Amino acid sequence: MHNQKKFQIDPKSVSFNAYLLLKELQSRKIKIEPIGDTAVFLLKKGARSELLYDTYSSTSPYCQCWIINDKQYSKKYLEEKGVPVSPGDFFIIGNIQKAINIASNIKYPVVLKPTSCSHGTDVYTEITSENELVEKIKFLLQKYSEFSNFVIEKHIPGREFRIFIAKDGYFAAVERIPANVVGDGKTSILMLIQRENIIRMNPRKNCLCEIRLDDITFDYMEKHNITLDYIPKKGERVFVRGNSNVSTGGNCYDVTDKSHISFRKMAKNILNLFPGVPYLGIDLICQDLSENMSNQNYIICELNTSPGFSLHMMPERGKCRDVAKVVANYIFPNHAE
Repeated sequence: MHNQKKFQIDPKSVSFNAYLLLKELQSRKIKIEPIGDTAVFLLKKGARSELLYDTYSSTSPYCQCWIINDKQYSKKYLEEKGVPVSPGDFFIIGNIQKAINIASNIKYPVVLKPTSCSHGTDVYTEITSENELVEKIKFLLQKYSEFSNFVIEKHIPGREFRIFIAKDGYFAAVERIPANVVGDGKTSILMLIQRENIIRMNPRKNCLCEIRLDDITFDYMEKHNITLDYIPKKGERVFVRGNSNVSTGGNCYDVTDKSHISFRKMAKNILNLFPGVPYLGIDLICQDLSENMSNQNYIICELNTSPGFSLHMMPERGKCRDVAKVVANYIFPNHAE
């Protein structure tokens, strides 16, 4: 009998999440068929079949996933359920006066971000004045329709964490730290960034991405009186961005085993607010994930139904947590391994 050639997954044609999930499914001898020249795949094993787009399948209820991934609606829903979130509100970006009113009510500093962005795209942190807020909005109006939805919320300082929680109780957690470099007393920030980016990508051994140099980087550096020519002292750590997204150069450390049980319970309670959703990514700010959450202030920043798998599977430091395997178990429950 002629054996059909095994489908080769091209990591450049799909998201990295999808690539990791497809590799896991393929390891279970689940047949993968691309649907034409698209990012949709037909999965088959025995009598069971599934359509997969990115990490979404029939296990992902559309309405609930839509609410979760929209920062405006998820924030309001969590707030109504008594979950602590940062004070703020949404506005249409063309309505600058409403943005000013929101920021004035919650007091500066504030964060400005689109309601549906990911990877830290167009997220401005630590906005300290009305003039700065208006300047950022006018800049964004060059990229977005005036009817685009944005959020303004209180800037809350603290350590940032990402939790992965599944219906069966599977829990993983990482701490994310904004992009930074450590000085040697001789090298400029620009050269330190270039050196770090080469180390991270040649070869790439973990989830870390290149430290991105873009408008948000330059805005943050200007605000903190940092230039690319500055030479940090030996051992001096210099942050070059305010957001902690790994996709823009942040660091990532696994803290699963150090996490207090209260945060595990909190994460499961949030997931239970969305019946039918099998797993969830939760971004939060707190003092320390290893301490009882009742003894400290914490807020939920946002939720994600397709959280970055690589953060848990390939952290810069700490154990690998195979979340792709967990997700695959939900898509093909009869073939869990």
